[in-house]
Amino acid sequence: MLNVDYLRGLELPPIECTVTDKDAMLYALSIGMSVDPLNAEELRYTYEKNLVVFPTMPLIMAHPGPWTRDPRTGVNYLKLVHGSQRLESFAPIEIGRKMIGINPVSYTHL
Repeated sequence: MLNVDYLRGLELPPIECTVTDKDAMLYALSIGMSVDPLNAEELRYTYEKNLVVFPTMPLIMAHPGPWTRDPRTGVNYLKLVHGSQRLESFAPIEIGRKMIGINPVSYTHL
């Protein structure tokens, strides 16, 4: 049975990370960027020169881990459905700059 009181009080720790060139390129490739190696728009996410981070990358970088598998939550992981997700970006993600995930989908730059 779902433990609503426990879930309401659940505090996920901040997640610190720094995006590297390799992280940015692997993420972009994993979501299908640069399928066409001549597409300059997509190439900027996978080529070292003037590399930029794809805007949705913080969604995976700030993931808090398998908290739904904690038996105290009462969540039946096998019946879990991802209902929605939201990301607000206030500035482009910079390679090499430290970030803190203050919740699973929100970052603040240091």
